[in-house]
Amino acid sequence: MEQHRTLSGGPTLMKQYQHAFVIGRFLPPHIGHLSMIQFANQFAERTTVLVEQEDNEAIDVDQRVQWLKQSVRESEVTVLPLYGSQPASPPADPVAAAAFW
Repeated sequence: MEQHRTLSGGPTLMKQYQHAFVIGRFLPPHIGHLSMIQFANQFAERTTVLVEQEDNEAIDVDQRVQWLKQSVRESEVTVLPLYGSQPASPPADPVAAAAFW
């Protein structure tokens, strides 16, 4: 495993995982979101940030993707839109919940 610097330029850390995912609406992106992405990236060789889209949102998903790309410029972080409405939680029915996950 390679050693890398954190996004903030802090001490080097051993990367424990190959890939991290950060999923959210980022409506709008803020410092807490950036901290969460930084935290995930400290432990993974690469990090994918998926920006969810919900119907009738005030800020377009593509705009939020651009904002995050401008804010997180690390080469091992990829920011992508996730088009289509995603359910917030699984159904109550156990069989349907199993299919959900």
